[in-house]
Amino acid sequence: MKSPAFKERVVRAAKPEWAYAPSSGEGAARHGGRFNPKGVEALYTSLDFDTCAKEVRFALNTDPFTFWHLEVESDLVLDLSAQSVRKQHGVAWPDLNCPNWESEMNKGIEPACHRLANRLIQSGCHGILVPSFANGARRDALNLVLWDWHTPDSKNKTGARVTVLSEGLLPRDQSSWA
Repeated sequence: MKSPAFKERVVRAAKPEWAYAPSSGEGAARHGGRFNPKGVEALYTSLDFDTCAKEVRFALNTDPFTFWHLEVESDLVLDLSAQSVRKQHGVAWPDLNCPNWESEMNKGIEPACHRLANRLIQSGCHGILVPSFANGARRDALNLVLWDWHTPDSKNKTGARVTVLSEGLLPRDQSSWA
């Protein structure tokens, strides 16, 4: 499954108490997401700030969020925003859109988007580029979801390479929130 090289600066958001871990997929594993069942780590990012803010419902959410820029490099990211790539990999639009994924997951039903994610993870895919389904997102708004990644200081060097930009400005642990 060789894909064109993906190298982009992306934006990520999380609650401020997680500012020390901008490349963690732990929260996604705890709660599950559109493209990861509970127990599977995922790193959700957007290709621009506006999309990222819409994804966390920034306009409707009163909770504060911290935003980071990351640089991601991989040759195993599928661009599922492209109809030709979806067709080549047997991905139907409902597998991506999956509007009831959260209620299905909470009822113990495996959503189509989780079946898709599991299939792509098993095939060795590092992640997917997908349209944003956030309310108010532009038609060309894209998100990058990673399942397999590492940072430059990781011992394990498999998966996409994720570099946190301005990492020296971030806290080292949660002690400032205690």
